[in-house]
Amino acid sequence: MKQTVKLTFRTVLLICILAFSVVSCSSNTNSDAVAKPTKQELTDHFVSLAQGEDGNSSLIPKETLEKVYGCLFDESYDKLSAETLVAMKEVKEFDGSAQYPVDLNAEEKKIFDDASATCEEKFKDDPSLNFDS
Repeated sequence: MKQTVKLTFRTVLLICILAFSVVSCSSNTNSDAVAKPTKQELTDHFVSLAQGEDGNSSLIPKETLEKVYGCLFDESYDKLSAETLVAMKEVKEFDGSAQYPVDLNAEEKKIFDDASATCEEKFKDDPSLNFDS
């Protein structure tokens, strides 16, 4: 018997945010030595991490992850420090021990919360984010 899973944008966003926010990284404290990654590099990096994680790749298509992470980085990239963006690019694997992808100050945590809310509103009626699998 085939099971059907109905995923709404809110569910997809929550899965992506959870995956995005429960990662560990080996942070480079000297970010001046490393070029600031682009939005696309960060989006590709987190999509790759999510696709490699058991469970996420079978529930969420790559195109959906690209859309959601792309929105999150579009909404937050210009507001985050170069150090934070460099540290995000250095994330190596998903790990359930952290609330945010890297150590963030209160202002940057609010940036992620606001980006998440904006993306949820932006995609609430997007049929590609409401699918059966």
